Amino acid sequence: KAAVMGIINVYLVAYNVCMAAGWSFLLYTTAQTLFLDGKPEQLWERTEWHLKVFQTGAVLELLHSLLGFVKSPFSRALLQIFSRLAALWVVVDTNYAQANAASRNEWTDNFFAMLMLAWCTVEVIRYSFYGLNILGSVPSFLNWMRYSAFLILYPIGVTGEVGSLLHVCSYYANLHLPYPGYIICSRR
Repeated sequence: KAAVMGIINVYLVAYNVCMAAGWSFLLYTTAQTLFLDGKPEQLWERTEWHLKVFQTGAVLELLHSLLGFVKSPFSRALLQIFSRLAALWVVVDTNYAQANAASRNEWTDNFFAMLMLAWCTVEVIRYSFYGLNILGSVPSFLNWMRYSAFLILYPIGVTGEVGSLLHVCSYYANLHLPYPGYIICSRR
């Protein structure tokens, strides 16, 4: 049993290191695009592929929970991961899709920038914390960041997500699809 737990812990450390590295790359690219280059309109094009890979990679956390690799309740993991994937694949991806490109504007880019700054920072902190916690060596500043940064990052992220959702509503309302969000997005 100890050998199996050792293998699981090695896997979990590797998973968390990979995810922290991926989100760090996304944070670097986001910061460079926004602050050094001053081109928020290019943020999606520069981050789309990596964002989709690393955000979708979080689905493995559901498997980790189901298999008992981590103590996180499956229902909480499912809700968190599903909401992020919906925000990415249904909202943000649609905002930047070719079919919706005509309605894209600076607000689309600004809301996406807010979302990216918050998501990337949160995930770098979270995955770094998890990986180091398995090793029993979480620095106190990272522990503090893990439980304090959300006070600033949560409102920024939610604003970015809601702004992106409001922008995409006109697109979905024009499709007249029978989905629950149609009620929210319909202008009738």
